Amino acid sequence: MSARINPFYHFDGHGKPEYVVLVRKGAQNGIVACLGNPPKPVVLGAGSQFHGMKDLNFDAWYVYPKTTVGQGVGEGPPPRLIGEAVGIEWEERASALLYWNGTRFVWYQQGD
Repeated sequence: MSARINPFYHFDGHGKPEYVVLVRKGAQNGIVACLGNPPKPVVLGAGSQFHGMKDLNFDAWYVYPKTTVGQGVGEGPPPRLIGEAVGIEWEERASALLYWNGTRFVWYQQGD
């Protein structure tokens, strides 16, 4: 686990408790999402490829409510969230949503 940013968030992607935790493996940052009951961890980044990145070195993250998502930059139509998502921000550079689409985690870039 990494304490670089608040290390723990709770969100509800499809009616069951789920958790996301900031992690670091070597010099690379990422997220471990624990889904379901019992939780099944999924590593995103931290040396594992996710959305073309192995290092999710972001500056802030927050719970994004289950609401309408506005059009992003070049990522196609915005997603329809089935639960809360995780908003991720790179200071003054970009923002994205990490969300569960019912079968896997998906990344939607909102701005850059």
